Amino acid sequence: MDISDQAAEFSRAFADLKSKLSRGLIKESVIVTLGVQELVNIQIMSDRLRVLEPPQELGPKSRCMKGTRVATINEIISWIFQCNGEMMWCKGLAGTGKSSLVGTFHDLLTADMGGRSRLAAFIRYDRIEYSKASRLITSIAYALGMFDVRIGMAISKVVERSRSVVTMSDPSAQFQLLLRGPLERILDLVDEGPLVVIIDGLDECNASSELLTTLAEGFGPKLPFMRLIVSSRPVHHIATAFEGRDCIYPLHLDTSSKSVNHDIQFYLKQEFATIRDDVFLEKCRELDAVNELTVRASGLFIWAATVAKFVHAFPGISRLQALLDTKIPNDATEALTTLYRTALDTLVSEPGANADIKKYVRSVLGAV
Repeated sequence: MDISDQAAEFSRAFADLKSKLSRGLIKESVIVTLGVQELVNIQIMSDRLRVLEPPQELGPKSRCMKGTRVATINEIISWIFQCNGEMMWCKGLAGTGKSSLVGTFHDLLTADMGGRSRLAAFIRYDRIEYSKASRLITSIAYALGMFDVRIGMAISKVVERSRSVVTMSDPSAQFQLLLRGPLERILDLVDEGPLVVIIDGLDECNASSELLTTLAEGFGPKLPFMRLIVSSRPVHHIATAFEGRDCIYPLHLDTSSKSVNHDIQFYLKQEFATIRDDVFLEKCRELDAVNELTVRASGLFIWAATVAKFVHAFPGISRLQALLDTKIPNDATEALTTLYRTALDTLVSEPGANADIKKYVRSVLGAV
């Protein structure tokens, strides 16, 4: 091969290389452009959704101790994976552990369940920290939009077409426009497993009867993958809206069940085991303290938690004995009343009790 032939071959090789590089660069450029465009679209979506962002977000209040509420947790998990569009109403007296239960599910559902997080939204109300119910539906929409880009895009288009949807006074229409409608348009979601929305402490907010009726209907049969869990005390206006509906699964946290008493017994045993005082622990065994306190708890986890803190703060025999000297209450309300009265009496009567403590106790009781 002479020099001219070699030059021609090199020229063809370089031309071919240039062509391949050009095609590669174009392909890479297209990929980069599409990637940038996707990021821009997501940013636009986020900007539109910002008008739905709640003024305040509260995380879980508490969690169940590991090893407690096992049967109830399994019941809720089973219900979640049935996927039929129902709403679950977790109801019980104050102190029965509703917030701890949904707090546990906040963590369980946020973890990888079946390939992805299942917690699409978590809203918690507190009558002191956050009790405004008028933003509930927009708050759920915001959480759903930030949870899944496809949902976010669908909801942001609704907001783009009509900003007035954000301030609608009709909760049923707002729920349809911001939640049901956008979700029904994303067909792939049906085959991707359940998504859960949790509302904790509904009785702690100023929910209207219209809003309660809307929540009672849930996401409906067209969205079988959506699950709505609401926890509250069975106060009259909520019970009126929720009780007797076929689309609502009632989960009653019964204070008199054997499983609850077993869990409270387990809780107290675990808490007392962390106290590093051999004399105190021996006295607990001698007095059968865990079983005696369990009976006095009347099925209230808040009672058991308060006792644990009370004893932990100063693990002396006097505090334990004061609790055991109380009579077994007739109901949950009496159990709490007796506990708080005993705790206050013990605090102000202990040797060396600070005068300031007595003054503050009197001030608080006077204010009440």
